[in-house]
Amino acid sequence: MRANRLQRTMFPGLIVALVPLTIPTSGLTQDSQQTLNETVSAQVRIDTDSASSQLRISQLADDTTDLLAQFRLTTQQLDRLSQGLLRILRESGRGKKSAAQEPQSGPGTKSAVSG
Repeated sequence: MRANRLQRTMFPGLIVALVPLTIPTSGLTQDSQQTLNETVSAQVRIDTDSASSQLRISQLADDTTDLLAQFRLTTQQLDRLSQGLLRILRESGRGKKSAAQEPQSGPGTKSAVSG
C-alpha cells in the first residue's frame, strides 16, 4: 500500500515531463503555449493535492482500524474481567447462603453466622 502512495506522489511530476513529448508545441502560439503550460500546471497541482488528500485519508483509515482493534481487545478483556467478578460474587454469595442455612447444633448455641 505504501508503494502505491509513493507512485501517486511521483506521478504528477511525470505528467509535466511527458506533456511536451505528447503534445506538439511547435505549431502553438506563445499565448496558446502559456495557456497549455498553465493548464498542465493547474492539473498537476490538483493531482498533487488529491494525492496528499488520499494519503491523509489512508493514514486516517489505518489509524481508525488500529483504534478499532484496540477497542475490541479492551472490550474482550473487560468482558472476561466482569465474568470473573460475577463468578467470584456468585461463589461468595453461595458461601454465605450455605453458612446461613446450616442448622444450629443445639438450643442456646450460636452459629458461626449469627453474631
